[in-house]
Amino acid sequence: MRLHSSSARTAALLLPLCLAAAACAAEPQAKAAPTPATGSGASTVVAEGPGFRVTLADVDKEIVGPLAELRDKEYELRRMALDKLTLDKLIDAEAKARGVTREALLAAEVEAKVPAPAAAEVDALYEQNKNNPRLGNQPKAAVLPQIERFLRQRGAQERMEAYRGELFRKHGVKIALDPPRTAIPLPAAAPSLGPADARVTIVQFTDYQCPFCKRAQQTVDEVMAKYAGKVRLVSLDYPLDFHTRAPFASKASHCAGEQGKFWELHRALLLEASDLSDAEIRGLALKQGVDGAKFDACYASERYEEQIRKSLAEAAYYGVSSTPTFFINGRKIAGALPFSAFAQIIDEELAR
Repeated sequence: MRLHSSSARTAALLLPLCLAAAACAAEPQAKAAPTPATGSGASTVVAEGPGFRVTLADVDKEIVGPLAELRDKEYELRRMALDKLTLDKLIDAEAKARGVTREALLAAEVEAKVPAPAAAEVDALYEQNKNNPRLGNQPKAAVLPQIERFLRQRGAQERMEAYRGELFRKHGVKIALDPPRTAIPLPAAAPSLGPADARVTIVQFTDYQCPFCKRAQQTVDEVMAKYAGKVRLVSLDYPLDFHTRAPFASKASHCAGEQGKFWELHRALLLEASDLSDAEIRGLALKQGVDGAKFDACYASERYEEQIRKSLAEAAYYGVSSTPTFFINGRKIAGALPFSAFAQIIDEELAR
């Protein structure tokens, strides 16, 4: 079997039984506030009439979101092709150096190192998807081959990504293809974890009711542990309209932040909450050690509603349309992606 790599942003395979992508998507919104065009061409006049001129910057203001999506897609396609071409050449060179075929190398370094799916993994994946209409209420035994096949494929993809990293490091490969970047202005009061002068800043837009944000939190924890002291994490709010409890959770996290417990409640809301009812939110807050009376007064007030609305507007401004969305030194990725997707970008940024 011939294996190859794709971009880390698309490394996570989707379970064939699932209906949705690994992100909570916003409903269609009004056009985002414009981001003015910059650079030498921004002032180029592209239309004139009686008493008016239209510049390229004026045009770009009308299509900010679509332009950003096109630039991101263009980079993603080029990066996928570049990664595949580079990896193919590295694999061929490594196979030649070892005096083996390409197939034999991949069998030894990838296929042989993919563990068999653990029973706990199979059970967990079935539980996550058993209510999916496409399963047709089938018992686990009936869909077991599909689940095991998916887990093996995912394991092979993850091992392929790891082997890619090993080869890139061994041969000192550097990628010079510049990604599009978006400079997100950070409010002074935005919750931040990690050194203020860290070389890598991750800005995360979160919806506490989004199941993919919950899933991504485990990856974020892994990132912050592995890159401790090198990465700064900043949390911004993006509660989706149809997640009616998400704004309350956002407000609660900031109320906990007044007592130095933002990150503790942030994690609890993502990893432990179920219905995000007022009672559950308060219980989780008290569990983190906040003063109940102070928390209640803050939670009953409207002091953070404008801040949350502003965060929503700014998210739309910068093309955020789903959660979780991350900007790693301005490089946008979205969805509950695996650790390898973050690690690849962070390692590239640290190597700059």
